Amino acid sequence: MYKIKRKENLIDTLQFENSKGEKLTIEVKINILEKINSYQKAYRAVEISQIEIQKGSKDMRKLGNAIIDVIEVVFGEDNGKKMITFYDGDYAELLIDLWPFIVNKVNPAFIKAKKQREKEIKENIKKL
Repeated sequence: MYKIKRKENLIDTLQFENSKGEKLTIEVKINILEKINSYQKAYRAVEISQIEIQKGSKDMRKLGNAIIDVIEVVFGEDNGKKMITFYDGDYAELLIDLWPFIVNKVNPAFIKAKKQREKEIKENIKKL
């Protein structure tokens, strides 16, 4: 019997709460392999923008757009809009609150999936 095991999705729940006690709950369900290329491209754009700012660039809009791209890849366009609305359009505050989740939970999941995918490809090539 030939067994095929499906890859795991990243599933989690985020809950935001403002000073008035209002809450926003976002269900996160990411098909890692489906989103891996768009995520890597968006995340790399953030890294490049950060480097450019460290070197003296004043183009914060480029960084903001890159961050929005990451948020939309990870959470979807609708959830991204909900979060931005919940933060009253304050992208900086949203980023400060949300980025640790992306760096500590989402990014490692993508890195792990990428390494696993590369390993599987190498193993399959050896079998040819």
